[in-house]
Amino acid sequence: MFEPLAYCFYWLGLTIGMDAFPSARDFSHLWHQAPAVAKKGSVLALIRLPLAGVLVILNYARVIWVVLDYGITVGILGPLAIFRALAR
Repeated sequence: MFEPLAYCFYWLGLTIGMDAFPSARDFSHLWHQAPAVAKKGSVLALIRLPLAGVLVILNYARVIWVVLDYGITVGILGPLAIFRALAR
């Protein structure tokens, strides 16, 4: 069954998801602050350090449209999974 309103929400979710991808400035702040805080022994900082590395790599991968994949995952597939789980 064709649902035109569903495609409107898919587009909206995709655009919101693509804009939700952290900026290069966010990455640089996280990357520069994480080692100093991790040396103090903070458990949260120890978790944040590998995440910062992954995010820096993803920032360089923007060239190959990783933002689109992120938008599809966060804006479309995530909400669909939540709604299907709630419908059970």
